[in-house]
Amino acid sequence: MPHVEYRKILLGRGAEAVVYLEHWLGLVVVCKHRVEKRYRLTHIDREIRKHRTISEAKCMLYARKLIGNVPRVLDVDLSSFILRMEYIDGSSLRDVTARAVHCEELHNVLELYTRLGRYVAILHSGGLIHGDLSLTNILVKNGDIYLIDFGLSYRHSVGASDKADYKTIELCARDLNVLLRNVEANFARVQDLLMESFFRGYSEILGESTARRVLARIKKIRSLARYAPR
Repeated sequence: MPHVEYRKILLGRGAEAVVYLEHWLGLVVVCKHRVEKRYRLTHIDREIRKHRTISEAKCMLYARKLIGNVPRVLDVDLSSFILRMEYIDGSSLRDVTARAVHCEELHNVLELYTRLGRYVAILHSGGLIHGDLSLTNILVKNGDIYLIDFGLSYRHSVGASDKADYKTIELCARDLNVLLRNVEANFARVQDLLMESFFRGYSEILGESTARRVLARIKKIRSLARYAPR
């Protein structure tokens, strides 16, 4: 293959960071650069960016320890607030699902959702909340899935289990509600099949009792949101 020089090829621009590809030490890596917010006092802005960069790196390292399928953290540059990580050259689960729905071959992706359920359950049992389980933050490569973008992730002191307290169940339910809303928005016609597959994997790890408690809490959250005054 011809050599390709990556010079900050933009991948995305969010509320707090710019994400791009970069050629770094002979590797193609993903860089997440938390940019300055001029409406904040300079010293406060720097502390916030430093804290969030460190926090994301720690969550990625912990998630990789738990499930493996998370990009490797390669460099944490606190002078520039840049997090460099492994580049996973895959397709988003949203795009993979869209192709399967279009070709009426949904059975090809149901196992991916079951596997996703297992991975998320392992994170939850370890006390890690992803925070942004959208279908674009789940990549598919070589028939397996990888979780990315841990910018909103955090660790909770108590992991999900059959003895988990109310707060733990609530946090897990909120995490999964993001995924459910995303599936609902993109694939309403087949959302039940997709989420049934997800909860099959989720229940395999956490057990039927815990999974039912989380699902019941999701339904309660959605009912409250639906009828809350605007």
